[in-house]
Amino acid sequence: MISKEEDFNPLELKSQDLLTFPSQEHTKIRYSLAWQLAKITKYNQKRKITEINLYEKGSIAGWNHSLALASTIYTSEDLKKHLKILYNYDFDFLPADSEFLNPEKSQFIYLDNVLVGWLGQLAEKYNYENVNFLEILLSKVEKIPKKEGGKIKFRPYDNSQLKYRDITLSLLMKDIPDPYLKVIQKIPEIFSVKLINYVIINNQQKITYRITGPDQVCAEIDKFYK
Repeated sequence: MISKEEDFNPLELKSQDLLTFPSQEHTKIRYSLAWQLAKITKYNQKRKITEINLYEKGSIAGWNHSLALASTIYTSEDLKKHLKILYNYDFDFLPADSEFLNPEKSQFIYLDNVLVGWLGQLAEKYNYENVNFLEILLSKVEKIPKKEGGKIKFRPYDNSQLKYRDITLSLLMKDIPDPYLKVIQKIPEIFSVKLINYVIINNQQKITYRITGPDQVCAEIDKFYK
């Protein structure tokens, strides 16, 4: 539960004021587990603890069941990978337009065009710099059936050495690389896509990825750039 003044609600959920409550600090049902983890993070930082990883599962407003993560160690990209490992869904990540979130460092999470969570950092007014959060509405995710995979076809083992290509994306500060990475990841037989450099030059993001795979992967990338 939270106080009446606490309005952190990036997913725009509806809460209920309680008719009876233990104190003025607990008058309505919380909108977000991530907000609770943020307060715990700040408490530990005041105790000079700098490396923090927290998670919680529980109920929030609108009868939703939520999973939240907070970390000063993992980046948003790391948390995104953890989410994909925990839940084998094809999530989409789009820029987050919310007064509660940092627009340059946050994304909304969609599944089959349904808003199911958010990822990134809180708005600067909350003073939680360099703390990354992830919150997912499990009650919504679990209602969406997983897509069945096709039949797996095995090919003869290829023992040739893997090769790689480095590609650099130039993006505006408000843009995210996910749409471009999805195009790249459609190339068959990619072994890995790894972030190797990130810089900001003249208000543009310069993001370099290393794509590793057999000869045909490099040939496809070369063809794309020609």
